[in-house]
Amino acid sequence: MANITMPLRDNHTYALYGNNYVYPLIIKQDQNYFENKVLYYKNIYKTQKYLDAKEMLARYCFGKSIDTLMSDSIDALVLAEIEYLENKENPLNDFGAIIMKYSKSMEREFYALFKVLFAYLGYNNPGILSIGYEIRLK
Repeated sequence: MANITMPLRDNHTYALYGNNYVYPLIIKQDQNYFENKVLYYKNIYKTQKYLDAKEMLARYCFGKSIDTLMSDSIDALVLAEIEYLENKENPLNDFGAIIMKYSKSMEREFYALFKVLFAYLGYNNPGILSIGYEIRLK
């Protein structure tokens, strides 16, 4: 896959609010934030409760590897942890929603892992791709 880099532009003009006038807007960027896969400001719209639960999960369960998970998985795990902390003393809660959030995040992560694993195995040994399998629906 070719790495395509686009030059940063120094001067832009923009029409504001759909009018016919064009205003000069000078933008000088020191860094192009779209070149790499680093996510900037990914927690900007999260509540403090969400950030605290994520930090707790990172500290006690995942460590720094929590950022290697998919963002949907992180959201599901953090929301499940928040729901657990809010309802752990409630004897009427069956924790079904929490279990579903944990299992869906695990399913997503396993799917991503096995997709890469089987692509690698199929590339190195194409005979693996001809192995038959059955899916039982009921």
